[in-house]
Amino acid sequence: MRYGHHEAIVTTVDSSGSVNSAPMGIELRGDSILLRPYVGSKTYSNLVSTKEATINITNDSKLYYYSLFTPQILKYSPSKLVRPPRILGDVDLYIECEVINVDNSVNPPLIYLRSLCCDLGSGCKLAFSRANSLVIEALVHYTKLPVLIREGNVDGVKRRVDVITYAYEVVERVGDEELKLIIKDILGKTLTLIKDLES
Repeated sequence: MRYGHHEAIVTTVDSSGSVNSAPMGIELRGDSILLRPYVGSKTYSNLVSTKEATINITNDSKLYYYSLFTPQILKYSPSKLVRPPRILGDVDLYIECEVINVDNSVNPPLIYLRSLCCDLGSGCKLAFSRANSLVIEALVHYTKLPVLIREGNVDGVKRRVDVITYAYEVVERVGDEELKLIIKDILGKTLTLIKDLES
């Protein structure tokens, strides 16, 4: 992994084996992979209770969208060494991990993972697409909104909404039809979230 911070989809399971897929930033620090899930999220609860994850690294914005808004359509295959499955599709790299430390002294907490297994996926093989990248960027900013709204951070909300609006404008010009539908839905969900904040 290069460039420090990467976007990925992290799959975890709860104690009954139910799968949760969450788009999330990951960071490589020394021999550890760091995650920062919010306390109260399914990802945080699952990591603390079952202590396993599979990191699915992909550039496919559609997989990020599906994992956030329509996870029931994702397809999975079993992992080799951990219970959380791998996402099928255009995934570049699978990293199966175990939790080695949880640092709750910061908010959001830092969860340190150790890689147990890395395998190449079928790969996205996408040429660089502004629309694809901006959909991922819009999703990253969308996931921050609920926390910013709860905290009453109006300036933070405004900055995220500006990024999502810009992404919408560009994707409408240069995206394919499916990405246009996805970015329109993200903008609609954003406007619904902030509706109460504006009144």
